[in-house]
Amino acid sequence: MNAWTINLAGLGLIGLIIWWFWLYRPQALRATGPQPIEIIVADGVYTPARIEVPAGKPVTLRFLRKDANP
Repeated sequence: MNAWTINLAGLGLIGLIIWWFWLYRPQALRATGPQPIEIIVADGVYTPARIEVPAGKPVTLRFLRKDANP
């Protein structure tokens, strides 16, 4: 491999890291009514990862844990 290939691969990896940690935003679930929002916890991941609620509105979050770890 020549130096150009290694440098391009490194820049691509840096770009991927920047996108993953700072630019990627998962889609948010929007609360529309008084019904509770269910959040599933499985393998250390919360689904949905983001929730949008109008300011001043009450919301009920219900966590469903499917992860065996404490």
